[in-house]
Amino acid sequence: MKNQIQTSATIIRRLGAKTWGGIILRLLALLLVCGGAVSSAQPALTTIQDILYRADGTRFSGTLQIAWKPFQSGNSTFIPQQALRIDIVNGVLRTKLVATTNASPGANYEATFSSQGRFLFTETWAVPPTASILKVRDVRVSAGTTVGNPPVFGQLSQIGDIAGLENELLLRPMRGFAFGPGRVAVINSTGQIDAAQGNLGDCLRVDGSAGPCGSQVDPGPGFVDHEVPAGLVNSSNATFSLAAAPLPASSLMLYRNGLLMRSGLDFNLSGSSIAFTVQSVPQTGDGLLASYRTAGTSSGAGPLTAAGTEVLCSGIGQSASLTTFSTIGTCVIPSGKLQVGDRVELRFAFGHTGSTVPVQVNVLWNGQTVLQRGLVAVESTLIGTVELSIASANAAEWITESKGALESTLVTSGASTGSTTGTVTLTMQGLLGFGSSTETVRLRHYTVIRYPALQP
Repeated sequence: MKNQIQTSATIIRRLGAKTWGGIILRLLALLLVCGGAVSSAQPALTTIQDILYRADGTRFSGTLQIAWKPFQSGNSTFIPQQALRIDIVNGVLRTKLVATTNASPGANYEATFSSQGRFLFTETWAVPPTASILKVRDVRVSAGTTVGNPPVFGQLSQIGDIAGLENELLLRPMRGFAFGPGRVAVINSTGQIDAAQGNLGDCLRVDGSAGPCGSQVDPGPGFVDHEVPAGLVNSSNATFSLAAAPLPASSLMLYRNGLLMRSGLDFNLSGSSIAFTVQSVPQTGDGLLASYRTAGTSSGAGPLTAAGTEVLCSGIGQSASLTTFSTIGTCVIPSGKLQVGDRVELRFAFGHTGSTVPVQVNVLWNGQTVLQRGLVAVESTLIGTVELSIASANAAEWITESKGALESTLVTSGASTGSTTGTVTLTMQGLLGFGSSTETVRLRHYTVIRYPALQP
């Protein structure tokens, strides 16, 4: 540039102009030389001109925002990150942009069209260097396309480097131990995704269990009206029984001589058994009538069910931090609830806080241990099921399956004795292997479900 200015100055001196016209001529020559020197550093621009239409054939009117990240043009000019806004009136678009196809790797434009203040669409432009006028279709490329050499990436980012990513990943459900392709997905007791278990022709229930499909039609709950409870009305007998257990218990309307008795004050209900309080014992000659609802019965070509699937207990348990077994959850099944052929299923999830003390958990059926499992100190979770089949009025057969985050799956089976027609208690216990002031074993949640027997 310095040499160009010196050459121009020499030419002006040779003109020898002493008039105002000569002075002006000198100034114009200097400006032309300097302008040419400055323009030589400007990157080449490509013109993009087009007429844009809407789908209904009318011309598009709105705005176009063109944004870009920092890059170097083909002549090594640095283009900092910026954006420009163009108004499109009556469909006319015209702009000039620095070429990107010969620029540094990854140089593209992000073009966002909007109309009436609403976002419409965004596309990526790669602009080649050319003196010809291009249309939008000539510069449009697929989203994410990198023209030229691929960019050089540095060290890979960790999950924690991206704000909010770790929390978003934790919200997504994870695979459970029973996950498998080609099966219906069910959510297990810890919130993980498992595959539904059963034969391929089985029907899946809402609780995730599967069983043979039938043509049953459930008409809903049954109704019993004006039943006379069984029992002696002799001024001393306080215990009477119904033909079926009211479901729910609050549906029982018990009348004595036409007066409605109040549950908890005049009588107490346990299953199908009514026990009158001392002040309300029926006297000789009194008349008793009971109306209540029962579980629905099914009808149709398939097998008949005595009652629908029933959740007997469900909730969150307690915590224990002792070195002796502590009860952290119970489910009391009322007398007369279970029938021969019924199946009872307990689903549970135990948790362990800490990592230095081993723990042990137990599940008892009427005081008899059906599941006992010790866990290593670093184990944090134990989930599983206990299934009991009511074999007779005095026996139940059981099978258990449990697994932890680290512990492998363990399956056990056996049989227990004791009345199944009276009150039955399921007990969940936990203990620490040795004393600790900070660690606990907790029953996170549990559910007890009754599957009634199917009658032929």
